[in-house]
Amino acid sequence: MTEQTQAKAPHNLDLSALPPERDTATIRTEAEPDGRQYELADPADFSAGGLQDIGRLVREMDTLWESDAALKPAKQKRLDKILDILAGKLIVDIEPEVVEALPAVTKRMLALRFFISGGLTMAEGLGEAATYLSGSSSDDSNGSTGETP
Repeated sequence: MTEQTQAKAPHNLDLSALPPERDTATIRTEAEPDGRQYELADPADFSAGGLQDIGRLVREMDTLWESDAALKPAKQKRLDKILDILAGKLIVDIEPEVVEALPAVTKRMLALRFFISGGLTMAEGLGEAATYLSGSSSDDSNGSTGETP
């Protein structure tokens, strides 16, 4: 091999050797008042189809949550179920009874955080809370006066 050929030889990066760094959440319960630390799922943990499923659930959750009208019991039950499903998928190895004990707003923020921090969607499509979590604001483009352009 010549020096030019050696300089252009591809390098192999063994991605299996890099341990995934995960965010964690501490959850306090009656059984563990000091809290237990849980790993949070990463988008890389899911297949494309799994991410699509999560995306559909997040959009349905947000539609129900942002509804101006009071939810009928069937829709409230559906929202509660979606929140439980999402928390169960997004908190690694969490027990179902711990998921059920989490406040609804915590489950919602967890789902929005996963979706936004993973770069899986634009925050504008997920309502006010998603915009808040992403650090952007619709007023940012209008300057400090708050006037519409």
